[in-house]
Amino acid sequence: MDRAKPKYRDPRFWVRYLLLAGVVVAAAWGVRQTIRLFDTRQELTQGAFVLETVAYTEPVKAAVAQKVDGSKGLFQASLLVIAALWTLVVAKKDEKRLVLGDWPEIGMFLIANGFFAMNWLAYSLYMDAMTAIHIPTTQGLIGPEDLVIADYRDARIEMFATSQVSFWVSGAVIAAAALVSAHVLKETVPCADAPAPSSGPSPALAGVSS
Repeated sequence: MDRAKPKYRDPRFWVRYLLLAGVVVAAAWGVRQTIRLFDTRQELTQGAFVLETVAYTEPVKAAVAQKVDGSKGLFQASLLVIAALWTLVVAKKDEKRLVLGDWPEIGMFLIANGFFAMNWLAYSLYMDAMTAIHIPTTQGLIGPEDLVIADYRDARIEMFATSQVSFWVSGAVIAAAALVSAHVLKETVPCADAPAPSSGPSPALAGVSS
């Protein structure tokens, strides 16, 4: 009876662990970026840097509202994705589900959840920053047309928004990688301990033929 070759001899076995290694590197970047966001927020609240001002016109007001709405929409989309992922995990056996039977898939799934959590955190920090700078002031107290706000397009403010997008995309890509690893790579890797299928007829058929 021929035995199936060990898992570690199949290239797909190593592909799963290489995927996990790449995901761990991405997670390290995400943690570092989150620390930068906290540092920038602290500098902003403490007045460690001064932002340029822009006239608070109707187009500027609309642009600020558009950025806030876009960030909120991305936050809500992340809630839907994470809910869909957990639905796949807790689905019944006869339903379409995400099988997390080994460390690569478990690690990728948990890190995907971590990226969505960082996405929510970036959203919260971005909203705090936009609220802090979205306070119209006047230059010389001349009139309403002289209202100004801190520049919402400053790179240090935009970093919160771009980080939120990066975290969302990273979480979605890693979640997709976990699905591929669980249902394409893992399920096609032969198990070394699995008995080889018998080439002869089953006992029931043997009894019938005799």
